[in-house]
Amino acid sequence: MYKAKKKDGGVLYRWKIHTVDLDDVHLEQIKNLFPDAITNPAKILTGRICARPLPGFRLDDWLRASWLVSVDLEAGIIETQNTIYHLDPEESPEPDIGPQIMAGAYYNVFSGCYILDGEKLPNEWNPGAQSKVKLN
Repeated sequence: MYKAKKKDGGVLYRWKIHTVDLDDVHLEQIKNLFPDAITNPAKILTGRICARPLPGFRLDDWLRASWLVSVDLEAGIIETQNTIYHLDPEESPEPDIGPQIMAGAYYNVFSGCYILDGEKLPNEWNPGAQSKVKLN
């Protein structure tokens, strides 16, 4: 099976890996949709972009990546299904907020729609903005 080359997601600072414990039903769905994802427990990366942003992002934008596939903290590299992120040496002092990282606007693969703070968003909502949340 052909796999496309992964995108360079840029360099992140104030990054954090969040663990998300999933029930058996959601764990199985993640395994089916993202077969390479780490699922014991599932992990999601957040951070701010400090160099080489992807199209649609700017320097200092905050992002939440999809399910992580590999983590090499010694090399400062984290991979998702489609993207490789490079890490600034210093991790964020903010705590791992676990499943709360799924709050905010995100695409819910289980219901097939975008969710904002637990509420379904209208179908015409702009999905391009789903990962770009500015922190104060």
